[in-house]
Amino acid sequence: MQLLGHPARTWLHVFHRGSKGVMLGEFLYPLIMLCGTAFFVGRIFSNGIGWESIYSGIINAALRSLSLLFTYYILTYVLSFFTAKYTSNEYPRDLIDVFTGYSMVVILGLDICLGLFPEMRILAFIAQFYTLKIVWDGAAVLLKIDEERRLGYTMVVSVFIIIMPAVIGKIVGMLSIVLR
Repeated sequence: MQLLGHPARTWLHVFHRGSKGVMLGEFLYPLIMLCGTAFFVGRIFSNGIGWESIYSGIINAALRSLSLLFTYYILTYVLSFFTAKYTSNEYPRDLIDVFTGYSMVVILGLDICLGLFPEMRILAFIAQFYTLKIVWDGAAVLLKIDEERRLGYTMVVSVFIIIMPAVIGKIVGMLSIVLR
């Protein structure tokens, strides 16, 4: 919540105290579990309580959680490569991992809302662009990217963060159809 409300101040706190283990254990994994739970509960609400609905909810929750987890790990690899090429600096992999995880906060929050209230899709589409602000402040505070390169970096990274969960979600969804 602090990252959404006061991104620059929160990134400064992350810079001084954040670590990959803290980000994964206290932020990313719990939010991914909340997303899965929201998709499960949302499926139950939309289909009613019954064995088929519960089964469908479990599958839906597992697929969403897996796709978000895959998204994080693929994004860390892509952003590590892109950041090094774009800035001509080598950053520690843990720093890129922390930056990537916390930068996904808007997408994860919107996934929780959409899992429970899928009819909010238009509002979520608009709200996802707040990712630009999160990445802009994180690039300045955490990665210390200079002002003239930060706009281009923010745009590209934000597109990755916004698009990648949808693409990977579609791929995981297609794989699940094949495996059923």
